[in-house]
Amino acid sequence: MNVNTSDLSPSEPPSRVSLGEAFQELLDKSAGNGISLGDAMHVLRERGMAVVMLIVAIPFLIPVPTTFGLSTPAGLGIMLLGLYIMVGREAKLPAWMGRRRLTHGTLERVVWFARKYERMVKPRLKFMTWPGINRLLGLSIIFAGFTLGLPGPNFIPAIACVCLLIGVIERDGLFVLIGQIVNVLLLAFLVFVTYLMMTYGYSGAKSMIEGWLSREPSPTTAPAPSTTPATTPDN
Repeated sequence: MNVNTSDLSPSEPPSRVSLGEAFQELLDKSAGNGISLGDAMHVLRERGMAVVMLIVAIPFLIPVPTTFGLSTPAGLGIMLLGLYIMVGREAKLPAWMGRRRLTHGTLERVVWFARKYERMVKPRLKFMTWPGINRLLGLSIIFAGFTLGLPGPNFIPAIACVCLLIGVIERDGLFVLIGQIVNVLLLAFLVFVTYLMMTYGYSGAKSMIEGWLSREPSPTTAPAPSTTPATTPDN
């Protein structure tokens, strides 16, 4: 259950097998019963852990009920991959995570997602995936995984995770750039929320944010009619 992160180096030629084909292979191997993350890594070979973490992140972008309560382990796995990429070490999937299973339904949705969007992915903006910035890419993936694991809505952090992982796996600098932009926005939001909590406390910051999210523009009202009795001119 390991993969050498050097196989993800942008200097290597991209694999001839598309992500959609790799996901389809996993779906076929599952034979309707799902597949463990460890077995998925074995099937995917050299791209194993990166692609498995991508599969784990994609369901947060599409309506898959089985993602409930899984954002924390998914975030931890993505953070671990980012750490391995950053230090250039061989990536290993912890045994407790390797035993987790991907359901057949989740794989079907992931294959649908990949087939729909895989034409958008291609090697470009290679400077965004140069080996010299592996530390930055790894750090960005760690931060994206951290935000995915936080309680609350997971859609925006999942965008950062998916874009960064696709960019690293497929050497697509455009997806890396999008992921970095989303990360910057997430960082700005976290800094803002932290400032509110330090200034107004947790309950105060929570009520303020909820108030902003639920605020509706007040309807324009006509001025109330005057209650002053009309006077008639003196004769």
